[in-house]
Amino acid sequence: MAGTITIAREITVEPEIVWGVLSDIDRAPKVLTAVISIRRLDGPPGFEVGTRYSETRLSLGSHVTQEFTVTEVVPGHRATVEADIAGGHLKIQYRVLPSSLGTRLEANLSLLSSSTGIGQKIASTVSGGRAVKIAREMLEQDLKDIAAALRK
Repeated sequence: MAGTITIAREITVEPEIVWGVLSDIDRAPKVLTAVISIRRLDGPPGFEVGTRYSETRLSLGSHVTQEFTVTEVVPGHRATVEADIAGGHLKIQYRVLPSSLGTRLEANLSLLSSSTGIGQKIASTVSGGRAVKIAREMLEQDLKDIAAALRK
């Protein structure tokens, strides 16, 4: 299964302020309601290419921990984080764009399956729709949480 989801949200503050919240990994548990904890694993301090961290979030009533690596940073504008997940690879790119309201924050999630057998492909297709729905809801909530944190 391969799937791509793009979510966008208008936020009524300047892009630099949105970037500051988006790129502050350590603050994520205070900003994102689903994130329980963040643990830095290695790489450079801050939010730079090569930074690795473990994120534990509440998903479907369970705590799910996933390791992410920051693979791209264009400070103030764009960042990409990636993770290997069971049976595939997850890539999320965030873009911070100026808009007439202040900032347009976009998140683009790509999920690529490494399953190759026909049985794996059928199972992936059946469960894939559910995974895409869950991922969409997660991204929507994360962007909503970022906007709410900036209103405080």
